[in-house]
Amino acid sequence: MTASSRRLTLVATVVALVVAAAGLGTYIVADGRTSKDGKAPAGKRAGQARAVLIAAVPAQARTLEVYEEVVGSLENAIDPKIGAEVAGRVTRVVGFTGMKVKRGDLLAEIDAQDFEIQSRADAAEVKRLQALLENQERIVARQQKLVAQGFISQNALDEALAQRTVLREQISAARARAESTGRSLGKTRVLAPIDGEIESQVIASGDYVKVGDPLFTLVGMSRMRAHLLFPESATNRVRPGLKVRLESPAAPGKTVETRIDEIKPR
Repeated sequence: MTASSRRLTLVATVVALVVAAAGLGTYIVADGRTSKDGKAPAGKRAGQARAVLIAAVPAQARTLEVYEEVVGSLENAIDPKIGAEVAGRVTRVVGFTGMKVKRGDLLAEIDAQDFEIQSRADAAEVKRLQALLENQERIVARQQKLVAQGFISQNALDEALAQRTVLREQISAARARAESTGRSLGKTRVLAPIDGEIESQVIASGDYVKVGDPLFTLVGMSRMRAHLLFPESATNRVRPGLKVRLESPAAPGKTVETRIDEIKPR
C-alpha cells in the first residue's frame, strides 16, 4: 500500500436541516381531554381521577446529521514524479523512500564538472567581447571626430558603427549562453518541488541518467481527494457544495470537514 493511494472505509456525515412542526401549548388530563386551566372536568369528584400534567415546548429547527457508511478511496491531489533535467552521473543521493521533505530540500546531485567548465568558458567569452566592444567604442568616437573635420569619409564611420553593433549582439548571445549554462548547472542539484513524502527512490549513486529519466516519486500530503461511492438512495440528499464530515477507521477519532466538489453519474 502506497501513501498516494489508500483504500479506506469512510463514513460520510451529510449535514441537512429539518424543521419540526410547531408545538402545542396544552397538556393532557387523565381522561384524554385537554384543559388549559389545570382543573378537572366538571362532574368528576375529588379523588376519582387524578390529572396527569404533561409539559409541552415549542418545536425548534435543528441540524439533522445523516450518516452513510461507504467504501471509498483517498488519493493525493499533488503527486509529482521527479525526472533528470540534465544528463550525467549521479554523484550523491540524499533522499530515500519514506523520507519526509520540505520544498527546496536536496534529494540528489548529478556530476556538475562539465557544466562548471562550460560556465567559466562562457564568462571568459563575455569578457573578451566586452574588451573588443570597448575598443570599438573608442574607434567610433575617434572616427566621428575625423569625419567632422573632413579627414575621412562617412563610409569609414559607417563601417565602424556596423562593427560596434555586431559586437553588441555577440555579447548578448554570449550572455544568453552563459545564463543557459548557469541554469543547467543549477539543475544538477535535484530539489524537492513540494512539501511531502518520497514514495519511491529510483536512482542510486553511480547511475548514469539522461534527460527525462525518473529519479523520485513524491507524494504531497497537504491536499487529498476522497472518492466515495454513495448508494442510489442518497441521490436526493447529496449535492455539490454540501458540507460533509469524513471519518476513517485508519485514523480513529480524527474528523475532516470538507465539501462535496463533484458528483459523477456513476
